[in-house]
Amino acid sequence: MEGVSIHRVAWAAVHDDEIKSAMHGDPLASLDEFRHWVESRAAVLFDFHAAGRRIGCALVSAEQSNGHNQAVIIAGCSRATLPELRGAMRLLIEQLKGFDSIRTHVSRPGLVRLWGGLGFQQTEVVMRREHGQ
Repeated sequence: MEGVSIHRVAWAAVHDDEIKSAMHGDPLASLDEFRHWVESRAAVLFDFHAAGRRIGCALVSAEQSNGHNQAVIIAGCSRATLPELRGAMRLLIEQLKGFDSIRTHVSRPGLVRLWGGLGFQQTEVVMRREHGQ
């Protein structure tokens, strides 16, 4: 984690491309809505730095779930090495320690392993049916 830092930031032009990339074309996700959430403080945007360079970001909101405060990592983008990414994830977890739990949705096997190594557990299974389009 040495050399990796996390900073709460305002939305900037660089986040447009990064968060849009993280949305993977999801038709229900709205870049304008995410930007508005950050500007209205309904969500928080964090930037990560390592070795004097910006290595990514994470968009986080909060919600109530069964009477518990839950942080939700909505989207993230990274150009980090594996050790830098692991350090950034640990710093993000530390930033969110006031919540009862943290939730994130991942599909890439490498990220599933990384989050699992940080104490996250699978809590749901997503089923999908293609419409043949």
